[in-house]
Amino acid sequence: MEIISHIGGDSEVLEQLEKIDKIYDLMALCASYVMNEYNKPDNKYEFATFDDAQFDCVYDAVELYTHNCQYEGHRAAFNELREFALSFLKDNLTVERVYAVVYYIDELVDIEINDNFLEGRHVIKYEALNEQYQDCIRIIPKKFKSFLDSGDAWYRTTKDSEYSMLRDRRECACSCFDGEMSNYSIWNKRLIEKYPLTIYRFDKKSMVAQRFCDRSKFNFGIVPFTDKALEQILDIRYRNRAFFIDKMHEESEEELLKRYDDICDRSQKSEVDFLIFPEMLLTNDIVSGRKSQAGRDAQIIINGSISQNRVNKTIVTDGNKNEIFRYCKKEPFTMEDKGKEYKEWLDSAQNKEYSIMEIEGIGRVGIAICKDLLSEDVRMLHKHVGTDVLIVPAYTSSSDLLSAAQNMSTDYNCVVVIANACSAIGSASLDKEIGFITLPMKCKGNRRGSRVIPYFRKDCAESCSAMCIGKKIEIDFNDTKEDEEGISYQVRESQF
Repeated sequence: MEIISHIGGDSEVLEQLEKIDKIYDLMALCASYVMNEYNKPDNKYEFATFDDAQFDCVYDAVELYTHNCQYEGHRAAFNELREFALSFLKDNLTVERVYAVVYYIDELVDIEINDNFLEGRHVIKYEALNEQYQDCIRIIPKKFKSFLDSGDAWYRTTKDSEYSMLRDRRECACSCFDGEMSNYSIWNKRLIEKYPLTIYRFDKKSMVAQRFCDRSKFNFGIVPFTDKALEQILDIRYRNRAFFIDKMHEESEEELLKRYDDICDRSQKSEVDFLIFPEMLLTNDIVSGRKSQAGRDAQIIINGSISQNRVNKTIVTDGNKNEIFRYCKKEPFTMEDKGKEYKEWLDSAQNKEYSIMEIEGIGRVGIAICKDLLSEDVRMLHKHVGTDVLIVPAYTSSSDLLSAAQNMSTDYNCVVVIANACSAIGSASLDKEIGFITLPMKCKGNRRGSRVIPYFRKDCAESCSAMCIGKKIEIDFNDTKEDEEGISYQVRESQF
């Protein structure tokens, strides 16, 4: 079928309606028409004036579609709905009538992700639910079952409370529709161009989804990795006021490969769910080295980052080193050498893409690299998609990431994990934080807040020369911690 890339006037909308054959393309067509009309200077329509009592026929048609999908199949069900829509809109094409179609699809149609997107290992890769009109409008699931939902259900039942444990996350609108939609987010052209987003969803048959099915807790394995200075590990090149990584020294690569394999093995025995390495301390050869034992696919490894050829990228793999996706750093950092400051040289042509994972039971999991967390653009992407867990490989001696992490946890109920390296903080006191996790919290007086879980050099300094001790942090969302600051999830810490 020919891909339709634009929406025209009234007559063209009806012509295109005759050509489409999928529910989300119908939703996209109607939403785009409404958005175009709504954004005109002379627009007089207001969503709040929508009178659903006038559109029972649209409700009934969409409800019949959902029923027929089960008994007649999607194609036959959609053909009947399309015939209704053509008749309904030909009679009188207005913004409110077209909006009624969008409104009831949002209300009545359960999220359907086409299995044709399925790639190996039961990972579904998609950019939007609609196939047509993707250059101007994208339909993305708004609600996705996460640990927040499970934790809230447990809290209400156990505490016999009519209130949620946490306050609702703040909304971050993707278009004029967001305040009106319950189940779907509708992205406009500006957002599509700014954030080229790919979503990797683990379907119910995947080992990852099965690992987290009906779980009440999950954990992170944070790896400080090495206490050696960056200059001892990497060949750093300077050009005027910029720097870039040429390669890793051969002897350092051999040493870190041994550490990497050892940590991966220990993390499996300790049942670590998300294993996270720091920024810049891996290479392609380390990540793609020996394969792990069979049956480890369910673990997720965030392989710090690899900095080479002016690209600083994270490769996310499963426990058997099969690649899931890559993410490239957006925001460069500044390094000082011999009293001069040098800016990280990143190739902007290669770092435009964004990726997130969807894992049933966990929610949406995103990646940022170090200073990306300070970028309002990067944080805004995760606010738009409703990221539940944001994992941040870092290499920094500064504590400037903390306030940005707390903002994400406080206002958007996002768990933020900063995985930093021992060597990043130099010869500082053993009591200095290497990194931290921030959790959403409801403070006294029903205010939004966050709880900070730090980890320190003293936890692993004595053994660092021989082996790296990982920090395991488990979050139990079927248990709470309440103190004078407020209430949040229970956290348990250990080593591996």
